[in-house]
Amino acid sequence: MRRRTRFRIKIVGGILAAGGAIIFALAIPGWLWTMLLGLTLAALGGYLFVRSG
Repeated sequence: MRRRTRFRIKIVGGILAAGGAIIFALAIPGWLWTMLLGLTLAALGGYLFVRSG
């Protein structure tokens, strides 16, 4: 019974997070998306570079 409740909370949390992410995404202007994408790629690339080294 407890496991099922925890699972439901996880589903509700996921739906809320997805909804919040969509609303947040719609509020961001185009140029900011490009900047965020660039920063993400730079951070990911740097992380992989450091880990492989």
